Amino acid sequence: MPSEGGPLITQFGQIKSPEKFNFEDGHFSSILEQIYSEVSEISPRFQLSLDINNVFISGTNYSSLEFIEWQKVQISDQKFESRYHTFSYLFSKNSCLLNIHLNKELKSQIIDSVQDINGEIRSISIGLFSAEIGARKWFNANQLASYAVWKMGRNRVDQLIIVKSGEFESFIKFKRLKKSIKILNVIGTSPLVDKMLLQIEAWINGDLDEFTNIDRVFAYSSEINAKDLKNLIESQISNVTLLNPFEMLDISTEEKVNPITGASFAEMGVGFRGIDV
Repeated sequence: MPSEGGPLITQFGQIKSPEKFNFEDGHFSSILEQIYSEVSEISPRFQLSLDINNVFISGTNYSSLEFIEWQKVQISDQKFESRYHTFSYLFSKNSCLLNIHLNKELKSQIIDSVQDINGEIRSISIGLFSAEIGARKWFNANQLASYAVWKMGRNRVDQLIIVKSGEFESFIKFKRLKKSIKILNVIGTSPLVDKMLLQIEAWINGDLDEFTNIDRVFAYSSEINAKDLKNLIESQISNVTLLNPFEMLDISTEEKVNPITGASFAEMGVGFRGIDV
C-alpha cells in the first residue's frame, strides 16, 4: 500500500506448494485461495512472475522488420503457433529479438484460477526480468552505465542478464561446474558476456575482488536457504549487491527478514513497475 515514505509492505510470506506442482491439477488455485484467506482486500489483484522453466525462450537475429516477416513465413509451424503465444522484444542494441513463448493453455489456467476467487490479473512476467525491474525500482540500477542481474539457481544452473546504457544486451543461461562454467544458452551478443563469465569462473576458483567490466552485479536466488548466494555475498566482491527488496522497502511489522531469505522475493519486481519507490 502507498504511504508517505513510499510503498509499504503490509504482509508477505511463502506458501508451500505440492512437491510435484502442476497448474492442471488445481495446485495454483489452492495457493491463491490460501493467499486470499490471509488478506483483507475485497478485490484481489495479482501481478505474477513465472519461473523461466515455464516458458520457452529463443532469439532471432535480424537486419530489418521485412526480414523478420520473411523468416516467420519460412519457419512457420501452425501446430506450435496454435499452442503458444509468442512475445518478441528488441534486444542487444536492436540487432536481436528476444522471443518468449507462453503456452496458451497455461495462460488460460492461470487466468481461470485468478477468476475462481473473483480476482484480477494485472500482468504476467518472467522471473529474471521481473527481478531486473526490482533492481531498477529498488536500487536505481537505471542510473548506472551498466549492470547485470544474476539468478543463482538450483543445481548450480544460473541465469544472467546484462544491461548497458539502459538497453538489454544479453541473456545467458549457464551451469557452474567445479572449476569452470558450461554455457547452456546465449541470446544477444555483447563483449561483456565472455568477460563476465570469465570473472564468474574466477570467483568459483576464489580469485575475484571486483567485476571490472560492469558497474554492478545484483544477485539473488529463489531458494530460501541459498548457500551459494550466501558464499557470493560473503566473498565481499566490491560491486556485488544482494537483490533484497526488504533492504529498501518499509514493512508494517518489526519482523526481521534474513537478507538471503529476503532475496528470494526479488522476482516480485514487476509489482513495482509503475510505482515510484
